[in-house]
Amino acid sequence: MAKPYQNYSYLVNNLLFIENPSCFLRNLKVDGTIANFPEISALIGVPQPMSHHPEGDVFEHTVLTIEKADLLTANLTNPESKTLLMLSALLHDIGKPFSTRYNVIKSNISGGKHNHTGIKAVYSFLKKSGYLYYAEPLEFLVRMHSYPIRNDNLSDSSPKEKELLTILALLRIADRSGRFKINDFIVPKDVIKYFEENKIKMNFYS
Repeated sequence: MAKPYQNYSYLVNNLLFIENPSCFLRNLKVDGTIANFPEISALIGVPQPMSHHPEGDVFEHTVLTIEKADLLTANLTNPESKTLLMLSALLHDIGKPFSTRYNVIKSNISGGKHNHTGIKAVYSFLKKSGYLYYAEPLEFLVRMHSYPIRNDNLSDSSPKEKELLTILALLRIADRSGRFKINDFIVPKDVIKYFEENKIKMNFYS
């Protein structure tokens, strides 16, 4: 039988329910426990272009994104919405180990279509952790996190769909802010426009 710290539910429960989940994730790397979660440990050492990601490799970016997402959950009242934001922060770049390429001629690094190549790994992680219920909205969040947000990203305008778009907006803030080791939030212009058009008020103070 697997020990508690080897279970995927152990990882997700700590991500969702403890204070400072980013510190928890760092500790998994330090003590080597992260090796029990290959979809996440694969992020370690995956390079990123310094011009866009001065913080370091994909794992470091993911940790910082989780740190920001954890603060942004204060804007969400629905527990399922908070779960989606935190899981999407953990998994948004899970495709980069499969898509990252180094161009020798141009001397640059590209993450390629990581938002698409990571979908299989997303499903694998969710199945192992018992969170497969969230697969469909998480696939949407992972696929769309690299694109400017618009109202027509949705198939309908139901409250549930609108909430999902709000989560995507918060993920984009966490993703952009997770590129720098700073306390402030960086809000993309498309997200500002989306909030203004839909009269959505958010707290961006960390």
